[in-house]
Amino acid sequence: MKLNLTFLNIIFYEILWMIFIVINAFNITLDYSHFSWSEDSSSLIKSDKTLMNRIIKDEKFNSFSENRAISVYEVNYSEISDSLIQIKSKDRYESIIAPCSSCDFSGSISGNFTFQSNQTYCITSNSTVSDVTFQNNTSVCVAPNVTLTIQNNINSSGDINFNVEGTLIFGQSPQFNAGVEMIIGNNGIVRAGSNGNNNITFNGTTNTFINNGLIQVTVLGFQNGNSTNTIFNYDEFDINGNINISGITSFRNFGIINIGQSFNNSSQGTFSNCNIINTQVGFNLNGGAIYNTGIFRTLNGNVDFGNGGARFENYATMEIGGTLNFGNNQNVFYNEGLAILTNSVQGTFGQIEGPSDSNKLGYIKWDRRPSINSGVIGPNLDIEYRPGATPAAKANVYQNFNGTEVGNVSKACEAFGNCTAPQEITGDVCRNINGSVPTIFMPTQTVMENNSFTSVQPTLTNSPGGTITYSLSGDDAALFTINSSTGVVSMVPRDFENPVDSDTDNFYDLILTGTTSLGGDVSDEFTVIVNNDCEEEELALMNKLRATDPIGDINGDTGTLQVEIVDETNTPRSGVQVILFKESGPGIISNSTGVTDAFGHFSTTVTSTLAGVATYSARYASTTGAPDTDVELGNPTMVRFLTNIDDRETVGEVGIATNFPHPSSVLEVYSEDKGLLVPKVALLSSSDTATIPRPVNSLLVYNTNGTNSLSEGFVFFDGTEWKSICLIRDAQGQ
Repeated sequence: MKLNLTFLNIIFYEILWMIFIVINAFNITLDYSHFSWSEDSSSLIKSDKTLMNRIIKDEKFNSFSENRAISVYEVNYSEISDSLIQIKSKDRYESIIAPCSSCDFSGSISGNFTFQSNQTYCITSNSTVSDVTFQNNTSVCVAPNVTLTIQNNINSSGDINFNVEGTLIFGQSPQFNAGVEMIIGNNGIVRAGSNGNNNITFNGTTNTFINNGLIQVTVLGFQNGNSTNTIFNYDEFDINGNINISGITSFRNFGIINIGQSFNNSSQGTFSNCNIINTQVGFNLNGGAIYNTGIFRTLNGNVDFGNGGARFENYATMEIGGTLNFGNNQNVFYNEGLAILTNSVQGTFGQIEGPSDSNKLGYIKWDRRPSINSGVIGPNLDIEYRPGATPAAKANVYQNFNGTEVGNVSKACEAFGNCTAPQEITGDVCRNINGSVPTIFMPTQTVMENNSFTSVQPTLTNSPGGTITYSLSGDDAALFTINSSTGVVSMVPRDFENPVDSDTDNFYDLILTGTTSLGGDVSDEFTVIVNNDCEEEELALMNKLRATDPIGDINGDTGTLQVEIVDETNTPRSGVQVILFKESGPGIISNSTGVTDAFGHFSTTVTSTLAGVATYSARYASTTGAPDTDVELGNPTMVRFLTNIDDRETVGEVGIATNFPHPSSVLEVYSEDKGLLVPKVALLSSSDTATIPRPVNSLLVYNTNGTNSLSEGFVFFDGTEWKSICLIRDAQGQ
């Protein structure tokens, strides 16, 4: 599971920053020895440290000023959704290496010590050593609640592995010439110096640094320009000085990083911030890249792009306590969120881009009007001069402008109330290290009632790697099961007439989430629709009265009535007594009584000397003897008598394969062994009015394209949309 950073957490964190400002500005001495934070699953700070010790440090942020230009409180953090700014859950990110298992050595160590090649050392008791040598392929595990202190120098070669579930303290400033894999567990601490006042430097060619706990140093350096470095932070970095990056480096932050001075990137370094980073002085891209979907702050310094194709993409909130310094015309600043600059932008401009989607708008607010002599700005950006006292003054955003604006570049739209899209400060899905967006897709699917449902496998695009675990949520998740490895969702058979989804409309609403072991998750909402199978209700076998010739005239042309009698197996009944009655109108029945023939039929003609419509009914013997039961269908049945039989066309009656269309119809199609074939149309949806332009109310077709909103089968247009005949239900679901 992934834990969300709640609004309360953020506000509390900001209040602590404010407390520090007051303490620092007025030289207040605060006794916080009894201040504590009890840990639960959402704690930002581990319980073995006091929160004030984590945040209020005389040696860190010692240049923090009460007059710092940027105010983080301008951001409306109440708008930050629980689901967007995220940190890790302590019970999710266990160390990759099982703590202190498969040990070649277990216990305590002391004095000068050599960790031998291809050996695993499990430090299970508090230990202090002096000079240390790490040979190739050494593994060192510090058990939970155990402290290993290395007081003096270290020598290393080859590759070494650390798994710190307890505390690892370097008394001096170690430099690792070996390639290092260092994994800090959920309660682990790595510290250089007793108070984090020393440095740690990695000079090896391949380094992996995964922090689930706390690292406290002054300078954290990855200094080999030919190295490949992979860094994940899921909890907290306390860096009193700088983070220095060289080589090809991938750095993803899901926790909190506090830097007392600067973050110095490399031209091949990429930093993806998915939660919170604060630097006191600044951030130097040096030609590298930043992708921000969290909160990015340089409290009193600049962001320097440097040379080359440096790129900064902001999808959430960035607060720059100084200037965005462009290095050349290849630099790109892309903003889809909120960027606040206490100074402005300057340098040789490349591009200040906004989203290509016109439904989005990037907001830039600066405190000084820049002189822009080149470069491209836009599209879909709003720029505001914050000190402006009036909307017009806020819209006066440039000192001089000789660049190019493209697309929609508005000025102070919030002041004028004409913004084309809302301000986004929470970001979207955490970016991969190459800037791509991991996505997951599960299509809406249908299942016929009374059938088990098994979904297709979801499509995961741009996976950041690691092991993917799938989970299910949403209004109707409890009614389904999910395979956590494949993402396939299943449900037992459901009855259309008795839906059990939350809205009782047979639309089962779900959210599928894919979570990677490397941090971050993606979700997709989808629906499972239970369709009516349009089963025909079993009808009782019915006997019929019909007019096989429904038209006669007053000149002797007769009409014909026929009674059909069958048994419960639909087999014709012969020899059944039948009687017919005239209910209304003109006309005489030639033979009103008789018995059915071998086909179960009894027929008779009707005549009239008067024009008009006559109605007739019939009874039959349900068992034997005299007629005692009304026929079920066609009671009564009409016969029309015209002045002349040739006048039938004047009453609008058309017959196909019959010369005598029924008088109640405008069209009768007659056949005893063929059906009526209506047009087959592939409708795109229930609202499709393009496939059949301007459909008229009551238009009937057979839809061949079953969609989420319209089933395959007979459908009609109700004047607004297409509706399936078999899905019509009244308020009681009948």
